[in-house]
Amino acid sequence: WPLEGDGREAPLLGAAGRAEAAAAAAPALLSRGAEARAIVQLAVGIVLARGSWVAIKTTDTALLGHVSSHALEASALSDLWTMSTAVLSFDSVLGVFVGQALGAGNVQMAWTWFHVSIVVVAALTVPVIALWALTGPVLGLLGADPALVPDAAYFAGVLAVCLPAKALMMQVSQFLSANSRVKPEAHISIFA
Repeated sequence: WPLEGDGREAPLLGAAGRAEAAAAAAPALLSRGAEARAIVQLAVGIVLARGSWVAIKTTDTALLGHVSSHALEASALSDLWTMSTAVLSFDSVLGVFVGQALGAGNVQMAWTWFHVSIVVVAALTVPVIALWALTGPVLGLLGADPALVPDAAYFAGVLAVCLPAKALMMQVSQFLSANSRVKPEAHISIFA
């Protein structure tokens, strides 16, 4: 497990001995077949995890369609606003920073990037929750059907309660994926 070291033996920049430390931390070269198998194993876990969101949204749509067309319309209206504003709190750069730090043999820097990402995403999630709490007034200003606005606001409010956990899960997922660990996310997604 590459996260067990303290990372002090290979600083990210400068320092004599960086090349030796990086060479010692570098994995052995894989054959093309072994590398292809490793990539496919990672891809399967990532596809399962990402595909679960599509399955959840499809199930929501199917169930709401059976409840009423009003519920389905309100959910779609809510999704229009929540998905448009959710991008403000979700980043996908953590995996790059963690992968670079681990590639340099600097485990401590990988953990530092993880902690920084948690703080930044938490700070960005608060305004998104506030925007989702304003779903009713915003949709009203945008000219949405007044009969749909209360239910759309309710759907957005329920999603807002889940937003901190989803944001945290995305950061943990990126951190683990940068470490070639996709099984935890895939298992969680299957049971979600």
